[in-house]
Amino acid sequence: MDRVFKALIASVTGDHYKIVTLLVEDYCFECGQYLEVIDQSKTFIPLSIASSPTGLPHLKILFKPEKHNSESLLLQQLIRQKSIEVSSPKGDVRCPKDNQQILLIVKGTGISQALAMIEHAKSAKSKPNIKLVWVSDEKSISSTTEHFDSWLSLVDSTRLNEKDLSLWLKKNRTAISNPNCILTGDPDFVYSTRDNLANNQIALNSLQSDVFEYSSL
Repeated sequence: MDRVFKALIASVTGDHYKIVTLLVEDYCFECGQYLEVIDQSKTFIPLSIASSPTGLPHLKILFKPEKHNSESLLLQQLIRQKSIEVSSPKGDVRCPKDNQQILLIVKGTGISQALAMIEHAKSAKSKPNIKLVWVSDEKSISSTTEHFDSWLSLVDSTRLNEKDLSLWLKKNRTAISNPNCILTGDPDFVYSTRDNLANNQIALNSLQSDVFEYSSL
């Protein structure tokens, strides 16, 4: 049975995206994993950890406040408390070691996993060998916080709308050389992007996504 941890809410920042800093004692995770926020009715809300293990006992989670999303509404209520409960870390996605090239293609709040990997690479005192493609709507792109920008400036990053992703992959096919690819987003996005990579004959060293663990098309 998974262990449940009490997490103190240290801070909440951001507007379009809420960045929640938690203080969790005796917690261990690997870069790329996620956790579940647990409410009193035992509702489990999965969220990628948006920071590196080097920051423990503090860690960050991120979500988008939405009026018509039940999980988002519940999270907005929970972060008003002094503490919340979280699960043990989950997921098989891992940050490649030895500064191998990483291609991160993320959608929306999938930026959480990317932020964790960028921070982790920076903590290793080497320039992150990361190419980031962040797919998001126009409002999200124009309203990033200083927290995002300070990390994104460390890597080769591109922000675009979903309709432009296929064209971007086609144009950059020759510039992407056998990367370790990580996809983050909803199942439809992840599987369509996987197919896009294959259709553009982009050779990958590896392909990871949490979606592959719980959803198949």
